[in-house]
Amino acid sequence: MQKQHFEPRMVQSLRIAVHDEIEPMIFPKLVQHFQGLNLEIQFFSSKLDRKTLVTDLATQQIDFVIDLEQNFGEKIQFQKLVQDQFVVCTQQPEMTEQLYLAAPHIGVSSRRTGVLVEDIYLNRKQLSRQIFLRCQHYSTALQILLQNHQSVLTIPQNLLSHLQLSTTLNIFTVPVDLPLITLGMYWHKDLEDNSRHQFLRSEIIKIFT
Repeated sequence: MQKQHFEPRMVQSLRIAVHDEIEPMIFPKLVQHFQGLNLEIQFFSSKLDRKTLVTDLATQQIDFVIDLEQNFGEKIQFQKLVQDQFVVCTQQPEMTEQLYLAAPHIGVSSRRTGVLVEDIYLNRKQLSRQIFLRCQHYSTALQILLQNHQSVLTIPQNLLSHLQLSTTLNIFTVPVDLPLITLGMYWHKDLEDNSRHQFLRSEIIKIFT
């Protein structure tokens, strides 16, 4: 059977599941890029649900997932898009390892329970910190930093650049050596040779190269 000829103008929609904190880093660039190609695409951003991710990609409920690098099984492909590093945000005038580990921390996660990624890295170094608040959004955490002079927030640098930051807050390099954060694009292996999918993948990679 002859393979159907593909042209970019045939793409009518692009559906991506992404964490709502990451969405501002991704979607403005994404929309700008594809509109620059003069394509009439409808864009859909949906809330990331890691529990249904494999099924959602397999059934093409979504085209791609953009998330932190992790293993979702052999059927799911991954392409790195962005690397980021953690920074410390606080009202404190200086930051050392001793101050960092002794300070009251704000942790951010949409999950009700589970260890935060920063704490996984700290635990590997046999270090720990005191989290006095666990909230869902970094914007909330930044407001609470203004109320608590000693409190500390560990946040990805690129993500912080998309948020409103008070001039009373200071930004420091994390005084403990933490790995870089890798953010990338996931898709289902069955679509590896799909012409539409190949086109979308190549264009998304261009945006973040």
